[in-house]
Amino acid sequence: MRQALATTGCTDCWLAVGMSASGGAVTDPGQGGRSGEDDRRDGLMLAKLHRAGELTPIWIPDAAHEAMRDLVRARATAGRVLSKARQHLQSFLQRHDQIYRGARAWTLAYRRWLTTVRFAHPARQIVLQDYIHAVQDAEARLDRLTRQIEELLPNWSMAPVVTALQAMRGSPWWSRSPSWPRSATSAALPMRGS
Repeated sequence: MRQALATTGCTDCWLAVGMSASGGAVTDPGQGGRSGEDDRRDGLMLAKLHRAGELTPIWIPDAAHEAMRDLVRARATAGRVLSKARQHLQSFLQRHDQIYRGARAWTLAYRRWLTTVRFAHPARQIVLQDYIHAVQDAEARLDRLTRQIEELLPNWSMAPVVTALQAMRGSPWWSRSPSWPRSATSAALPMRGS
């Protein structure tokens, strides 16, 4: 079976996916400024590196793995959006000397305090409510994406690897960086074609 050879960059991964999808024939329309001599030189360099054993075979994720990665990336984006929404709300409150005196923000006590904050001008009250709704919407989105990942995870072929990573790290997958599918697929799986 054919194995892809690692070079660098995301483009190479898509190039390798294109190779496997087209049966090995690769066309790269994005290389319009390159000459045939460059391709020849690159080919010779790759052949020399391959002969010397300097190229590393890689595992190329299939469509199901990429779909799960996309879902995890969407969840990570939702987490960043939630963080920004909270920051906007807190900055607005601080600009208007509405300071929470409790120990920590975003606790139940903090949320109760938010319901007591009132502004004399209706425009500021509207802005406050809008920021609160933005936080609530972002929290709902993050929760929804988390649940969807949890529902799809048991049926994914990488579920045992994710479970092992959770056990090794002592925490659920979502408490870490969004790179867990990449680390799981690159470190724990055999090469395609092996």
